[in-house]
Amino acid sequence: GQAMILGGIDNETQEEIAVKAFQLPAKEISFMKEKVTLNHIRPYELKHICRVIDIHTIPSQAGLIFMRKYTTDLFRSVFEHGAHPTENEFKSTFYQICLGVKE
Repeated sequence: GQAMILGGIDNETQEEIAVKAFQLPAKEISFMKEKVTLNHIRPYELKHICRVIDIHTIPSQAGLIFMRKYTTDLFRSVFEHGAHPTENEFKSTFYQICLGVKE
């Protein structure tokens, strides 16, 4: 996979958050592409895109994207059920996200 999704606690708000962790340098290109994209859309309040809290890099170790933890099915399945969706389930979810962004 490109990255691992971990759970955490926001130090300021004490709310649960999701942390997307990329192993560096192996996944550096993927991390940098996502970082550039997120920094581009971050100023806009897009209701269909996960809210990014912060982005950090630990040189030669990890790229970290701190996001709000949502209670949607995708987040719930990853955090609570440890589910590993099939490729078709991912495609279906991606299609639904595209429809939401289109609206």
